[in-house]
This record gives sequence, structure tokens and C-alpha cells, in this order.
Amino acid sequence: MGLSYGDNHTYFKPDPVSVREYGSWFQRSVFCLQPGGDSPGRKSISDAITQGCIPVLFGNVSAAQYAWFYPPETHIDIDLDMFMNGEIDIKTHLESIPKSYIARIQQKLALVSKSFTYNYDEEIGYGDAIYHILDLVATHAASP
Repeated sequence: MGLSYGDNHTYFKPDPVSVREYGSWFQRSVFCLQPGGDSPGRKSISDAITQGCIPVLFGNVSAAQYAWFYPPETHIDIDLDMFMNGEIDIKTHLESIPKSYIARIQQKLALVSKSFTYNYDEEIGYGDAIYHILDLVATHAASP
């Protein structure tokens, strides 16, 4: 990765990486930090989940957005205010999580990861994101 200089500013300019390399970063990692951006949703959260990397969310907005896709204990929440005030050290906090809890989260991620993918093949697609969306719409339409 490199820095680009111009117009009296320094810009972060990532070097191009292949999709395979991008995915392998998630596969080799236990935790994937998911700070907020210009919107609560991040494609990177889905990428992390499908590759088995535990998303670390800052604040509860992103978690609320994806709550209908996966159950509790499939991510780590960091209190944004405490983090911004220097009250939480991310590395220390993540290292303090028991390995048994990490294993439980990884097992749940394996179960729900398919709900973050889209498949054309009906047999393969059962349980994918489209299936869950249509199921929720049908459930909502059937409720009084």
C-alpha cells in the first residue's frame, strides 16, 4: 500500500489486490475490525462473515442493520464512545475474549454465512440472502 502526494494533501492509495488475496486476509484473521463509514452498512462485514472472520463492530448501528440475518453472538461489539475516549484498548479487549467463546462465534458464523451470499441455482441458493429476504417479506405480509 502506498501514499500519494498532491494538492498539499496526502492520500492513502491502496495497491490493487486480487479477490483471492483479499479473501485470504479474512480467512487468516480471527477478528476483522469494521469501523463505521459513510453509512451503517459495510460490504466488508458480509465479506468477513462469509470468510469466517469475526466482525468487530463499533457502536450498535451496523449490528442493528444485520440483526435479521444472523443471531446474537456472531460479532463483537465495541462501545464507540469508550473507544473514542481511550477507555478501551482494542488489542487488549480482543485478547481477553476466551477461546471457547471465539470458537462458539466461529461455529455460528459458519451456520449463517450462507445467508450473506446470493445464488442463482435454486438448490444451492436455499438459505441464501434472497431466500431470507423473501421469507421475511412473506412472514410480514401474513401477519395481521
